[in-house]
Amino acid sequence: MTGSEISKSALLTALESGQLKFDTIDQFEPRLRMYGETAVVNGRTQMSGRFERMRFTASSRYTHFYVKAQAQWQLVSAQGTQITGG
Repeated sequence: MTGSEISKSALLTALESGQLKFDTIDQFEPRLRMYGETAVVNGRTQMSGRFERMRFTASSRYTHFYVKAQAQWQLVSAQGTQITGG
């Protein structure tokens, strides 16, 4: 949660190796907007899990972009911003 960009391959490697494990990812207030073959989804999440041996909980706002290609929706970009403080 440092504002760094994480590539898809680095995220998949961390998940597949067990370095990163999510126990829960709950989504709230999803909003969907359609622009032809493109969809934008915004909302909030509450997550918990561990990174290496460190447990974490985090709240965030997210924006996901999907594109429909060959009759299937594909996530092409995802951005999350941690919600801190009260």
